[in-house]
Amino acid sequence: MKLFQNDKDLDGRVVVLRKADQKNSFVQYHSDIRSSKIEKIRNVNFLVSKVDLSTSNMKSLCFAFNQKVENLFLVLFSESSNISVVCYISKSLVENKKLDASNVIKSICKEIDGAGGGQPFFAAGSGKNKVSTDRIIELSKNFL
Repeated sequence: MKLFQNDKDLDGRVVVLRKADQKNSFVQYHSDIRSSKIEKIRNVNFLVSKVDLSTSNMKSLCFAFNQKVENLFLVLFSESSNISVVCYISKSLVENKKLDASNVIKSICKEIDGAGGGQPFFAAGSGKNKVSTDRIIELSKNFL
């Protein structure tokens, strides 16, 4: 009895499993971050969190989380061979407090020997030097 017709069938099942695993990880992080302590600073809901997600999934998580939390200033970062970091700032904060996610990312990227940029409400970057969560929190808070 053959389990799979060919390598293509096997590859397709591996891709499906990977996607399912990524979705489960995404849901778990969303739950973990929602239950994390969000710090309220001058009417801004501030949170920095280390995650084990791709940049694409971190971006999706930012936009999903923004639908649940008003006045959000969110920085997510992951460590693998490089450091990846994203910053999401609610559009109301961009307009009313003149905050800019690309400036936050540029500041963090200097620290991690990297580069990045984006728009005022969402930006991403990466670098090769690891830094502590406390340092990323400190750099991010400097903008509030």
